Amino acid sequence: MCHNFLIFVILDLKHIIMKRISAIILCVLLCASCERHGGNDKDLGNDDNITGAVNSEGFLISYIYPCELDIQRGDADSLKVLIRGDSATDEEKHILMEKYGDTTFNSTLIEPTGAIAIEFTGIEITSDKDFDAGHKAGASLADIAVFHGASAWEYINAGCPDSRTLNVSCPDYWNPMKDFSGPPYYCNGFRRIDKPIGEITENDLILIDSNSIIEFLQQPEQPGTHTITIRFIGEGITIEGDFEMTFE
Repeated sequence: MCHNFLIFVILDLKHIIMKRISAIILCVLLCASCERHGGNDKDLGNDDNITGAVNSEGFLISYIYPCELDIQRGDADSLKVLIRGDSATDEEKHILMEKYGDTTFNSTLIEPTGAIAIEFTGIEITSDKDFDAGHKAGASLADIAVFHGASAWEYINAGCPDSRTLNVSCPDYWNPMKDFSGPPYYCNGFRRIDKPIGEITENDLILIDSNSIIEFLQQPEQPGTHTITIRFIGEGITIEGDFEMTFE
């Protein structure tokens, strides 16, 4: 009987010890969890919690020195134009920020922003074949082709006002190559440019987005394939590209 009693006591003590060990382990795990999360109770709607959001002194994250045009067929009678080039170094970016006064944004960007570092003075567009009697081969098509693009210059030149307070409706897109899905105050940083190429001014082409669309307002009198040449012209620089475009 004494032997059985001792066995009972030992088993009971073992049970108590195991319960205490389990409680200690649970406590350690809970403490580790609290320390890891840091008790963060920030509002999930804050920009700081959006993946990829960055705080930036300037509105533009990158500046591109243009090298070439990448031209593709767009919807209907339009062409997608991408200006490809090299990104400015950190030192060059700082110089450009000072040049354009892009030092007053001091806020959060949801997506990367960038613009062309060269100030173009104009755009030219021609065809190797006759469009009509008024647009012979090699003649300018600037009056029948519309440029759809965007520029950050007006917003930066205004001191990057907090457009969340401007109560301005957001356009369908700020980047002509993709649908806009960000918050309204972000897209307001880029002004839409929708003009016939012949009416575009030098100010329209300052700090433009690298993506644009060129839309023809009319088709050639005769169907066929035209070699369309597009040139972006600046001081001491011209970049151009050709595209074989079939009109039916």
